[in-house]
Amino acid sequence: MFYLIICLIIGLVCAGFAIKKGQNAAVWFFLGVLLGPIGLICAMFSPRATKASEETHSQAADE
Repeated sequence: MFYLIICLIIGLVCAGFAIKKGQNAAVWFFLGVLLGPIGLICAMFSPRATKASEETHSQAADE
């Protein structure tokens, strides 16, 4: 039970990093839950979303 709570907290922290960097928070939440500390490290060092990739995501959502 304790491990599950820790994984959920790590997932929330990963989602927070994703929002700050302009990435998909849901994807990073699940990566954080599944990978634990490894997912947290990946979220911390992931690059910021570029303007071109943000436009691509918004265009795909519109279609």
